This record gives sequence, C-alpha cells and structure tokens, in this order.
Amino acid sequence: MSYYLSPSFDTIDLLYEGIMSVSTNEKDKKEFTLKYNKVKQLAKGAPAPKFNYTNHGGGTSMEDLKDSYAYLDI
Repeated sequence: MSYYLSPSFDTIDLLYEGIMSVSTNEKDKKEFTLKYNKVKQLAKGAPAPKFNYTNHGGGTSMEDLKDSYAYLDI
C-alpha cells in the first residue's frame, strides 16, 4: 500500500489516518509511517529537504544557498 503515497496526493493525511486506524499489523504500520514521513517532506509548500553536495564554488550544503537562486543540473 505504501507505493500509493505521493507528495502530490491531496488526501495523503486522510489515507494515512485511515490505514493506521484499521491496520493491526504493527510491522506494516511502522513501515507505512516511515514512508509517510518521507513523502510528507516532499509535499508542495514544505521546505526543501537538506542534502550535501559539492559545487564549483566549494559549497557543500543547502544552507550555502539560502536566500539565493539555485540551478540544479542533475
């Protein structure tokens, strides 16, 4: 069921709450909660997840880009 979670899914909270209320399998609930928390970090309007990188100017974290525009070539 966790593969249905998507940051663009508008009712992700309702889906999570519904599954958690009816599920009795603690292992599945734990895995679903981990997936839910990761997906929520990518939701529209949420702050960008922090990650480390090396750029041409020597910067190594997202904090180096705070209050500036960034072009990510992936």
